[in-house]
Amino acid sequence: MKLTPQQIESLPAHLESNYHTFRESIRETLQESLENGDAVKSLQNLLGDFLRALNRTIVEFDAPENTLNQVLTILPK
Repeated sequence: MKLTPQQIESLPAHLESNYHTFRESIRETLQESLENGDAVKSLQNLLGDFLRALNRTIVEFDAPENTLNQVLTILPK
């Protein structure tokens, strides 16, 4: 999956508390990885953590089977 900055900016979002929480986590991860390691790998891991948490929570709450696929349809192909 390849996303351009313009495509990312057009995704649905509520720039409220979740946005700021996510930004803080991203900032911490990026700052540490720029000082000590591989920024790309660290951010890929952060994205993987988020997607795994999303999937496991969907399963935990017995959401309809196709929920994750429907959520991910906002991403361009």
